Amino acid sequence: CGKNSAPAPFLPALDREHLIETGINIGNPQTEELVTGVEQLQFQFGVDTDGDNPNRSVNQYMNADAVNTWNPALTADQNWQSVRSVRFWILVRDDCPEADYTDSNTYNMGDVAYTPNDHYRRALYTSTVALRN
Repeated sequence: CGKNSAPAPFLPALDREHLIETGINIGNPQTEELVTGVEQLQFQFGVDTDGDNPNRSVNQYMNADAVNTWNPALTADQNWQSVRSVRFWILVRDDCPEADYTDSNTYNMGDVAYTPNDHYRRALYTSTVALRN
């Protein structure tokens, strides 16, 4: 961080967890940082809710827990077979705060609204990916 800013107390990051494959700790989980600065990561799933007459187009976006139960006549696995796309949001934050800047923006990511009201600059990226299932 620069001379006029305080050091960041915590750097958010996108991590992954995998199992150790060799050595004395084989099978134990290990965390690996993939991208520094990722503060939020949100997903919604595009579902073809046409029931008995599916047309392979998205009628509704919903969170993962709602996908499990959107059609109570089907199992969770069957409901997930109706997912046609994934929409995602990635909010990344700068490493260092800027004393003369305040981020009072509200970042809308699906059904999550986040207003940081602090001194970090951020960028929000979003995309939708079609699934071929």
